[in-house]
Amino acid sequence: MLRQPARAISPRRRRTTACALAIVTVGTGAASAFSPCSVLAGRGRGLSQKSDNPAGLPAAPKGALTDIVIPSVFSGGILEGIDVCEGGAKEDPRVWVPQTDCLSFRPLCFCTSQGYYVNLLRFTGGGILGTHRHPSPVHALTLKGGWGYKEHDWHADAGTYVFEPPGETHTLVVDADCEEMVAMFHVTGALIYVDADSGDVTGYDDVFTKLEKAREWYRKCGLGEDYAEEFIR
Repeated sequence: MLRQPARAISPRRRRTTACALAIVTVGTGAASAFSPCSVLAGRGRGLSQKSDNPAGLPAAPKGALTDIVIPSVFSGGILEGIDVCEGGAKEDPRVWVPQTDCLSFRPLCFCTSQGYYVNLLRFTGGGILGTHRHPSPVHALTLKGGWGYKEHDWHADAGTYVFEPPGETHTLVVDADCEEMVAMFHVTGALIYVDADSGDVTGYDDVFTKLEKAREWYRKCGLGEDYAEEFIR
């Protein structure tokens, strides 16, 4: 067996290599001290998952990663004193697509080429998004109000970022005393609605069903079906 001759590594490259090794180590959980999310997200598996699931289904399969919950994304005055609407045009309220009496969504991106969508979800007067499963990851950032999942003991307030790992099954519940909750969700793949007791599939949403809902609403409300096209990538 031929052996490659040893090569000298410059000090600069040693530092780069050490940094790369540190990143790999963090990913395996071997050196959690280097992880910026180790305290907020919890170390190990299943820390934020309740042992007793009222829905009758496990929140995540064995071996799945835990949620990442960062409750203070807007700390440090990131938005302090800033009016994000100041000097800007007033948005047409018809851009919000109604799904139920208390739930609507505002499209940000329909990425049909890669199978994901990004939208703002808005609940008014509380509400529940039925039990559903994600085969792919989801990212959420709460902008207003509070919510959580029946199957987890964490709570999301304004400024909270949440990573939902593939395999999650959960039920979104908005705070009962919350007049309005708005959160941005980046959903890859499908959102599969299931029966909370049996786990049987009852429906689904993905980038294409969300796109069709938007097209239908924009046609009905007078914006025109083509209004949805600006969000397609």
